Amino acid sequence: MARKFIKSCYTLVALLVFVGSIHVEAKELTEEQRTQLFEDLKQCKNSTDLSDDEFETIIAKKELPTSEAGKCFTKCLMEKLDIIEDAEGGKKKISVITMQASLEENMEKEDDIAKGKDIIQKCGDTVEPEDSCAYAYNISKCIYDRMKEAGISQ
Repeated sequence: MARKFIKSCYTLVALLVFVGSIHVEAKELTEEQRTQLFEDLKQCKNSTDLSDDEFETIIAKKELPTSEAGKCFTKCLMEKLDIIEDAEGGKKKISVITMQASLEENMEKEDDIAKGKDIIQKCGDTVEPEDSCAYAYNISKCIYDRMKEAGISQ
């Protein structure tokens, strides 16, 4: 139960790590939430053999991954946070409902929430579900590009 609460509180923050330098006025994470997020980041880094350099680029520089390991790292974290759910034919797709709920819980500006929910829905509708690391990258890139266009970026 506590794990589910923690997931809902930082799902948005974690996804935004992967969709680039999105600037939103998000609520602060608690120490417990931060600890769990970093543990998930570490586990996904280790399980995908992501290089230290690319890990730093993704996290510190807030850039999308470029390697297959980086894309799999993104998928791993999305799976840990229940952002990706099962689709037909054994494929995966983004959980639009989970992401939209996270926006409402973690963002403060109503205008950004409305724009973000629309963006997530559009990306969920347009990015083809598949069971690969490329899907995590493609959905992240879609959200990043559309948020940037909507002015929800630095």
